[in-house]
Amino acid sequence: MNALPFALDTHAFIKKMVGAGMTEAQAEAVTDLVREAQGAAIGELATKTDLAALRADLAAQRSELMGEISTVRSDLSGEIAALRSEVKAVEAGLRAEINAAKSDTTRWMVGTVLVAVLLNGVMVLGAMVGLAKLLGS
Repeated sequence: MNALPFALDTHAFIKKMVGAGMTEAQAEAVTDLVREAQGAAIGELATKTDLAALRADLAAQRSELMGEISTVRSDLSGEIAALRSEVKAVEAGLRAEINAAKSDTTRWMVGTVLVAVLLNGVMVLGAMVGLAKLLGS
């Protein structure tokens, strides 16, 4: 049986129970049950050695987790840097496409204005020729 954290004075315990009206056999049976219950409870208690082993195990697990966290951080930093590079490349491509679209739009607009001006001039010239024919006839 495990050593009890305190000594149970079984003689005094039995004397008190007999004094309270129990038979000696009953008092001894109760005393044995109390001692067994204490022994079972004590068997579940952690010792200083148990706690030290648990602390060492927790420290080892913590160290392992910190190493894994560091590895994940490093991996993520590399992936983030790669993604930033990809985003910059896509951004540069989009800017080039936007600038090309602006240039095409500007040329189209200038061409449209020139055609409109020429058509307007042709129409005015045609009107003037028509008016001159009317006036000259």
